[in-house]
This record gives sequence, structure tokens and C-alpha cells, in this order.
Amino acid sequence: MIRNVSGSDPAAEMAAPGNRCEVGRALTGTRSPGSRVGVRVGCRVVVDGIDKGAAVGFMLTEGYFSTEQEALAEIADRGWHSVAFDVPAEQNDLHWHDFDSVVFIVDGTARVEFEDGSAMECGAGARIEAPSRVLHREASSAYRAVFGFSVDPADMTQPVNKPVVERT
Repeated sequence: MIRNVSGSDPAAEMAAPGNRCEVGRALTGTRSPGSRVGVRVGCRVVVDGIDKGAAVGFMLTEGYFSTEQEALAEIADRGWHSVAFDVPAEQNDLHWHDFDSVVFIVDGTARVEFEDGSAMECGAGARIEAPSRVLHREASSAYRAVFGFSVDPADMTQPVNKPVVERT
């Protein structure tokens, strides 16, 4: 089961008229057009059966924006670096990043899977806050997105997708 850092169940956080959440498989939702629902997706860190505490996770806000220009403006207001592009279909291994990012889904659906087997599907208009060091993998069909990075892409350490074994 996915739990946020406060220990509450995201299904309860989404429990509002017209909302649905399936925890443990995928976070999906139905809600009225233009509504904004925030869901923190994270997990408890368990190593060899020992609970190491809460891990801060991704924050999804659906129905957050309408245009690429809005996404680019928010990233600029943060003083971050933006990149807009068409992301090809991709399935990769669990990894993490050493920088914070924000992703605005412009068209299509992005799917992110987490180390506990849970997943988050994010459609057009969604904003995803992705803090550094969260283990995840992409398992998406092609989509268009605007990415905001806390560091200049030219200064990112390589590889950008850090292997699980390098996370301490």
C-alpha cells in the first residue's frame, strides 16, 4: 500500500465526490473537468524487513495547467531550467536522480512506477513534483511534456538515471 509521509492513505486524500483511487496498482482518478486534486505518492523505506521510515514521494496535481506557456512561466518563476519535448515510449529500470524536477504533461499519459510496485498515471494538465532520490521507473507510451530542473541540464552528473545500487 502506498502511504504518504504523514502516514495517511492517498485513497483517503482523494476521497471526494467523483474521485476514485486504486492503491497498490495504479493511482487513477475520475473527477470533474478543471478540478485540482493533489496526491502525494511515496512509500515507507524497508530494508531487509526493517522499517527505515517514510520516503518523501512524488506529488501529482491533476488539472493544474492548460498550456505549455503556463508551465514554462512557472518553471521560470522558480529560477529553474526548462526543457519541452516529445518523450518517446519508454520502459526503463528503477533509478533515481540527484536533482529535483517538476514535470508538466502537455499531451498523452506518463506512467511512473515505484519500488513498491505502485504506479502513477498522469494525463494532460497534470503537474508532477519529483524530489531527488526517489526510486522510480518510467513505463509510458509516447507523450509531450515540459520539464523543469533544479540544476542546469549541462551540469547534471552522469548518468542522469542513477542505478539503485548507488543510492545510500
